[in-house]
Amino acid sequence: MNIGIIYYSKSGNTKQIAEQIKKQAEEKDHTVDVVEVVPEKQPGFLKAGHSAIRQKDLPIENDSLDASSWDIVFVGSPIWAGKPAPFIKTFLDKTSNLQGKKTSMFITCSGGSESKTINLLKSYLEEKQAKVHNDTLIVHMNRKGEIKKEMPSVEDFTSSVLNN
Repeated sequence: MNIGIIYYSKSGNTKQIAEQIKKQAEEKDHTVDVVEVVPEKQPGFLKAGHSAIRQKDLPIENDSLDASSWDIVFVGSPIWAGKPAPFIKTFLDKTSNLQGKKTSMFITCSGGSESKTINLLKSYLEEKQAKVHNDTLIVHMNRKGEIKKEMPSVEDFTSSVLNN
């Protein structure tokens, strides 16, 4: 199968999880493409929080993607102000051919606000007529990029999405 992993990561935590998912999928002989959402400019703390709360689009460099070659798409975001990083929404708005694609979400955070983020990401994917897998990976990380808690584990999550 062809797998796509789309993510945004400011601190590197979400990137770390995307790389773990990639490694796991490649070990099962899947072809994996990884796409990091690249902002035109990193906003300051206040603008980032304001944009996240309002889920306001922020400009990105790679503002279009055709997902037609992928069978499964993983979408990853950190939590900002209790919601997905706005760069992910911008990117998904500009992504084509997600209709009917099996998708799954992974989020990174230091704790709390997961349900709002999950619901928003799910709604963005459903607006694109994607099929959203029931499992969502939630990874609590500390400031050093170390995993404090995974629900479920990255391995169990990846296997579940790839096998169902």
